[in-house]
Amino acid sequence: MSSPTKIIIGISGFLETEKRSSGVEDILWSVYTDTEHVATARFMWNDSLVTMARLVRRMKARWPEIELNLLGYSLGGHTAVQLAEKLWPWIVTNLFLIDPVWRWSNHMPSVFSLYGIGTLTVPKNVTTCTLWRQKQSAIRGCKVVMQSAETGFTEDLLSHSHTKIDNSPAIQGTIIERMQA
Repeated sequence: MSSPTKIIIGISGFLETEKRSSGVEDILWSVYTDTEHVATARFMWNDSLVTMARLVRRMKARWPEIELNLLGYSLGGHTAVQLAEKLWPWIVTNLFLIDPVWRWSNHMPSVFSLYGIGTLTVPKNVTTCTLWRQKQSAIRGCKVVMQSAETGFTEDLLSHSHTKIDNSPAIQGTIIERMQA
């Protein structure tokens, strides 16, 4: 078995549980099957940041040059931003955010998800942040800002509801393309 050169960690949203498949899970599966040398891992939005960081530390100890990539959807977007911050000083090559929702507590869903209240600040160890958002439903992504002007940032508005946006073929295609690069 060959060593992975990249990992993408996907963090699912509120209603996506271990018992239900999700768009994030589908994206990770497609990346894993369509891209060589990429490892994938999926967590839930309210899983432990300590556990996620421990996985990354173990992978970096075994493969020091492995490229880190994070994907977060809805409440998982908030968790992905927190994980990127926790991984400092390591570089996160890609931070993919799908309609990310800010929350005031790490362990509770947030009523602030209505109408995109709150702001997520992408930490300076992120090379590129790609944001997809929608405005079809009341539950929607929050404002996203970069801590560093050096972080590349692209944003795309899609015609999907919040509950369907993580199933977008356009998002899946972009992520696969980036992971194959």
